[in-house]
Amino acid sequence: MSKRDGDRLGFPVFPLSWNGGEKGDSFTGFRETGFDPAALINFLAFLGWNPGTEQEMFSLDELVETFSLERIGKSGARFDYEKAKWYNQQYLFAATNEELGQQLLPVFESKGWNTTNEVAAQIAGMFKERSVFLADIPRQAAFLFEDDFAIDEKMARKKWKSDLANHHTALKNQLAGSEDFSPAQLEATIKGYITDNGLKFGDIMAPLRLAISGVGGGPSLFDILSLLGKDKVVERLDKNYAAFAEMQEA
Repeated sequence: MSKRDGDRLGFPVFPLSWNGGEKGDSFTGFRETGFDPAALINFLAFLGWNPGTEQEMFSLDELVETFSLERIGKSGARFDYEKAKWYNQQYLFAATNEELGQQLLPVFESKGWNTTNEVAAQIAGMFKERSVFLADIPRQAAFLFEDDFAIDEKMARKKWKSDLANHHTALKNQLAGSEDFSPAQLEATIKGYITDNGLKFGDIMAPLRLAISGVGGGPSLFDILSLLGKDKVVERLDKNYAAFAEMQEA
């Protein structure tokens, strides 16, 4: 497989980025794409070789012990970039939140996102199962640190119901007066309000998530609210509920 093949098909070929010094002769490497070295080694070992078992995840020591020339296939190896990404995802899942948090902390700091090891680890736990590369986590978690995130306007127009605005305001005021902003208490408060008022969960939860993060999906909303803190949550609800109402009137 040539570097031109990788460039044409949209995946790296070199372990590290290559700059040939001429126009069209620069290529991104596996490291710069975000691959964990151990995950890449694991993937490469399976190009043309198999251990004779169903096991796919191997540490380097296990590969050294298990690998044998006798189990190398005679047919050409097929390079499956999606499988390479799968390996990287499995290594990301297997890492502890604390390990990932330590790697994320300098990335956060480089963006001006001041936080702690504990919070970085918490964020890693919230987003790692939705990520393929470590760099996916700060991209998804940016709304936790920045207020000027984009809002999915199409979804906001669909989910915001003007006749329920009084309920959104009442729940916001209830959250503003809450002394306990833990995920468990937030879940009890929000779900309790919805049930007590005979509302549908989607009518309240969807606009709430959109106002907080700008998107309709993601990790536990109660974890997000708790991590942001009461003041930030109330500030965003005030601002974005007003924006949703304007969208409906436009």
